[in-house]
Amino acid sequence: MLMRDFIKDQIEPIEIDNFFAADLCQQCIENAELGSWRQSNYGSRKIQHTNLEQAWLEDKLRGHVPERILDWEYFGIHKGTCQFFKYTENDTFPDHQDQAIVWAPDVQSLLTLVVYLNRCQGGATGFPERRQSIEPSTGKAVIFPQNLLHNSARIEGGLKYILRAQILYKNCGSLPY
Repeated sequence: MLMRDFIKDQIEPIEIDNFFAADLCQQCIENAELGSWRQSNYGSRKIQHTNLEQAWLEDKLRGHVPERILDWEYFGIHKGTCQFFKYTENDTFPDHQDQAIVWAPDVQSLLTLVVYLNRCQGGATGFPERRQSIEPSTGKAVIFPQNLLHNSARIEGGLKYILRAQILYKNCGSLPY
């Protein structure tokens, strides 16, 4: 069995209310708006790297993500994928899977973290294979297997801001990704 197949079949999306406090979400949005947005390679959403303290975020994740998934142990956040995303009205993002990040031969991303920084109209994260949809709510986090098909519904009003990062695990056994 491959790890990616196990994860997709065995780990459901995890919702965490109030993962970020509302004032931290507002601060993230304000800081993001001071930075330089770049156009996504798909759609009209915009992206930029965050300046959040990586160790702080990694510690905050402990207790919410599995410390161990079979032969793989929690390793932290992949800094290069820790980004703010900004969606404008009518933006959507179609069904897709997040590509694995291979940080080292035995360290790869297995899970994706999304933190909603604000509430907007529409913009739910959908998981078609699970027939599940998660509505954006300020400070809510969602953690899910990166190879689980997901999408973003159309933004019907306002802007949608999220923080997104991929969560790394270290292979301590022989189970391949």
